[in-house]
Amino acid sequence: MARSLSRRQIQDIADQRADAILAIVDGQPGPVSAVSVSWYPTPEDFEAVCPEPGWTYEDWAAVTGEVISILEGEGIGVRTRELRAAPYFSYIDRLGLENTPQNRARYLEDPFDHSR
Repeated sequence: MARSLSRRQIQDIADQRADAILAIVDGQPGPVSAVSVSWYPTPEDFEAVCPEPGWTYEDWAAVTGEVISILEGEGIGVRTRELRAAPYFSYIDRLGLENTPQNRARYLEDPFDHSR
């Protein structure tokens, strides 16, 4: 499916999201050299795990790519962390958690090997 957001909308949303991340980074007690960003490898993973109302996978990928560029331009390293739906839902089900941004972050930072 083609993008539904205009280039300007993508830039505006990316600027807002990058500003929010940079504010969190600035509020940390010590220097932050890198942040993690979720990357959904397929449209199906994106739609299952993190559907943005009215967005296509292409919209999400364009915004996320722009956020990464902004952060790297500010000197913040970015680690993209692949998030596939099946292992993620298995993880949250096992722990009795809901699908939330906080639990997606928890999943990505958990040292458990999610590929099994």
